[in-house]
Amino acid sequence: MQHPAYRKSVDGYTGAGGITWLHRWAITEGRDRAIFAGEPRVPHWVEQRDSGARPLRVEARRR
Repeated sequence: MQHPAYRKSVDGYTGAGGITWLHRWAITEGRDRAIFAGEPRVPHWVEQRDSGARPLRVEARRR
């Protein structure tokens, strides 16, 4: 990972969303939050079902 793109400053994003590294870097660099324009929104019914519970544990099976 020698490319200069990976030498960005420290990631300053501390929000709850699972955003891409491109978005994280843009926020850290103080870029306009318009970078999120066109991103899909979480449907309201999905947000309502989020109870803050632990994620479902899934175990891989060998074939």
